[in-house]
Amino acid sequence: MNSICYKNTKTTLPGWVDDLHIRNQIGYAYETETHFIHVYGAGKGGGIESEKVKF
Repeated sequence: MNSICYKNTKTTLPGWVDDLHIRNQIGYAYETETHFIHVYGAGKGGGIESEKVKF
């Protein structure tokens, strides 16, 4: 499995808030056999702190 970390600079997801990239600037993503998984967080402290994760 390959994963990436990135800076979230723009929110273009339909139905999501427009300022997600401002409040949650750090992103982590990876691919499964059927989905792309993205986790966004504030990046405060030593790791990614997700403001809200829904499964």
